[in-house]
Amino acid sequence: MVLNRKNSSLFLILLFCCFATVASAQIVRVGVYENRPLVFKGNDGSYQGLSIDVLNEIAQREGWRLKFVSGTRSECLQRLGSAKIDLQVAIVWSEEREKSFSFSRAPLFTDWGAIFVQPGSEIKSVIDLQGCKVAVLRGDIHLRAFVDLLEQFKIEPQLFEVESYGKIFRMLENGEVEAGLVNRIYGRLNDGNDKVRRTSLTLDLIEVRYAAPLGSTVLLAKIDRHLTRLKKGHSSIYHQSIGRWIDGSDRSELRLPVWLIWFLVIGGSFIFALLLANALLKIKVAARTSELQQMNEALTESRERFALAIEGSDLGLWDWNFITNKLVWNDYLLVMLGYEPTELEPSHKNWQKLIHPDDFSMVVRSVKEHLDGESPIYEAEYRMKSKDGSWRWIFDRGRILLYTEDGRPKRFVGTNLDITERKIAEEKRRQFEAKMLHTQKLESLGILAGGIAHDFNNILTTILGNADLALREMSSLSPAVTRIDAINK
Repeated sequence: MVLNRKNSSLFLILLFCCFATVASAQIVRVGVYENRPLVFKGNDGSYQGLSIDVLNEIAQREGWRLKFVSGTRSECLQRLGSAKIDLQVAIVWSEEREKSFSFSRAPLFTDWGAIFVQPGSEIKSVIDLQGCKVAVLRGDIHLRAFVDLLEQFKIEPQLFEVESYGKIFRMLENGEVEAGLVNRIYGRLNDGNDKVRRTSLTLDLIEVRYAAPLGSTVLLAKIDRHLTRLKKGHSSIYHQSIGRWIDGSDRSELRLPVWLIWFLVIGGSFIFALLLANALLKIKVAARTSELQQMNEALTESRERFALAIEGSDLGLWDWNFITNKLVWNDYLLVMLGYEPTELEPSHKNWQKLIHPDDFSMVVRSVKEHLDGESPIYEAEYRMKSKDGSWRWIFDRGRILLYTEDGRPKRFVGTNLDITERKIAEEKRRQFEAKMLHTQKLESLGILAGGIAHDFNNILTTILGNADLALREMSSLSPAVTRIDAINK
C-alpha cells in the first residue's frame, strides 16, 4: 500500500493514539497480603494464587493495569477503608464488614475455620481448651465465631493474636502454644506437616470475595460479571486455578516473560494501526449505502444485541400469551436442564412435567396471586427435573406486560435463573449449624449429668455415714437395728 503525505500523517496520528491508549489504561491499586493459596508472593517475585489468577484474567479483558500494594491483613483493611487502594483480594464477607466496605456479589471461594494442635495432644473438643494457649490471626473472621463459642461454654483459654497463619503454625511447632485457629484452605496445604495435627473442631462457613471502598461498585460489577462467567466455564482460568492451588490437580504454571508481553502489545498495536488505516480507506471508498439497507442492518444489529444480552445473562426466557394460550421459551431454559433445544416443545404440559410434584401447587398459587392482582410481581423458587434425573433449583420471576382493553391479562413474560449452587450452599450451612447445635447440647447434657451425680452421691454418703454411727451407738438387741440395716441396703 502506497501512502501519500496526507495518508502518512493520518497513519502516524493513529499509531500515536494506539500507544496513548495503552499508556492511559486504567490503573487499579490492589491490596495483597500473604494468604496462601488465595494470594501469595511466588519465587519470581510476582503475586500468585486463586484470587490473583482470576483478577489477572478480568484485568486483561477490561484493559486494567494492576498495581499491587502489599502489607499485612490489618494494613490492607485500613488502606481499603481510607480508599488508598481500589480493590482488596481474598477478604471474607460479613454483614458487619458490609457497613465499611463494598463487596462483590459473587463469592470467589467458600471456606471455614479449623483448630490445629500438636501431635499427641488431648484436645478434642472446645471444653479441652480451658486454660490452654491458643494462637489466632488478628482480625480473622473466624476469631469472632471462636470467641462466641468459648463464651457459650464459659471456656477461658489464653489467646495470642498474630499477623499470619504461618506464624500460628510456627508457634505450634515450637511449643509456644497448644492450639491454633486457621482457615480450612491454609490448613489443607499443611496437612503433610507432621508437627501439627488438625482436630475435628470446625467453625462457621464463610465466603471469600473481592472488596472495594464503601460506595465503589463499578469495579465490583465488572468482576461479578466475569467471575460468574468463569465459574460456569469448566475449562476457564477459575477452575484451572482451583486445580493448581487448592485441589492439587495441576501444579504447572505457564507465564510469559514481561518483555515478550510488551513486544506482543506493541507489535499488535502496530498491526492494528495498519489495519485501522486500511479500514478507514475502504470505508471512505464505500461510504454510501441505501437508506433501506441501513435500516435493515440497524434492525438486525438490535436483534443480535438483545439475543446476546439474554445469552450472556444465563437466563431462561418465557412468554405466555393469554389470548392464544401459547407458551414459548428460549433455548437456554432447556440447556440449563441438560436438554437439547429441540428435545422438548414449548407447552404448558411439558413445563408442568418438569416441575417437582411437591412444588407445583405452590407455583400455581404464586401465578394466580399475581394474575389476581394480589402481588405486583410473580416470584417463585422451585425444583425442575434435568435430563439426567437430578433436580435443579430455579428462581422464576415475571409479570404481566400487556393487558386487553377491558383490563384482562394479555401477555405474561418472565425469566428463569438456575440457583442450585446457592441452594446447596444454604443447605450445607444449615446442616453445619444443626450439627454444631447438637454437639453443644450433648456436651451441656454431659456436664449437667455429672453435676447431678456428684450432688446425689454427697447426699447418699451423709445418709450411710449417719446410719453406721447409729448402729455403733445402740445395742445389737435393739429393734431399730433391723430398720437401720434396711436403710443401708
